[in-house]
Amino acid sequence: MMRGNREDGSFVSAGSVVTRAEVLPLVQEVLKHGQSGIAPDVYLIDWQGIRAVWKDYSRRRLWGKLWGKFVVARETRALARLRGLPGVPQVLTVVRPAGLVMEFLDGHVLPRKGIREKVSHQFFTQAFSLLAEIHARGVAHGDIRRKNIMVLRTGAPAFIDFQTAVLRSGRFWGNSLFRLMCKVDRWNLLRIKARSFPRYITQEEWAVLDHPPLLLRLGRFLRRRIYRQWKNQKHHN
Repeated sequence: MMRGNREDGSFVSAGSVVTRAEVLPLVQEVLKHGQSGIAPDVYLIDWQGIRAVWKDYSRRRLWGKLWGKFVVARETRALARLRGLPGVPQVLTVVRPAGLVMEFLDGHVLPRKGIREKVSHQFFTQAFSLLAEIHARGVAHGDIRRKNIMVLRTGAPAFIDFQTAVLRSGRFWGNSLFRLMCKVDRWNLLRIKARSFPRYITQEEWAVLDHPPLLLRLGRFLRRRIYRQWKNQKHHN
């Protein structure tokens, strides 16, 4: 795992702001081109002597840039609360007009198939512990799914992509939403575990899976009853 260390062992300080023109010459590899109007381009860069990841929304159209500025600010706030926590990328700098450079984590995301060949059920025990630490710091991930869970080279879990994170606040509605999203995080992680390691799911956990949080039930209803009908009508027209 690349912890963002220099050769002398010191951690690169975060909190600076640079421009896209300053970061562009540092690109070593294109990791992903944004496939939608709001998805970032993702690059591997050499940041002050270490490998880092640059998420860049600046090549999107106006709406994509506005969305990028919003999620960069959200992800930066979330990761600031999680600074120093192993298994979470650390912010290195914000990039104007709409980008973020963060620590490179050495590993791979959970595969679509063959999870049992990559990790053991104990991986999920560690993942739940890490998720509990994230929640304890006042951050709900908000988008726990396979592609946002990494297996580090050490075999330890990591969570990435905090752009939809929900932060605990002092307001009633903010805290209510935070608690709900923590519940959604745990349910989604449990579902991923159950698909690959059903024999390690307890009766109590199966009962939890049988009753998804209200927000997930609402999302499922909208996808199945509203979006799919609209998509089918659009196709036939």
